[in-house]
Amino acid sequence: AKSAGDATGAPAKSADVAAAEAQFESMFTEEVEKSKLDRDISQLSSAKRKSLLKKEAPELLPLLQDFQAKLDMLAPLVPLLKPG
Repeated sequence: AKSAGDATGAPAKSADVAAAEAQFESMFTEEVEKSKLDRDISQLSSAKRKSLLKKEAPELLPLLQDFQAKLDMLAPLVPLLKPG
């Protein structure tokens, strides 16, 4: 005999398991205490700032490089936008 389950064939969850899962999920949806530390990186060398950037937001450097390349492509078009 096949046990009752959902449309995917997974076994049905007991009420206790469902309640525990709901409680677990609620822990992540409630207001989370956040803290922010202000850092003064102006005194760091350029190499140290770049290293910190790579560590804290590794996806940002390639995005900035792509953005700079796009700006460089558009720069020659700026004079064409001026009226006259």
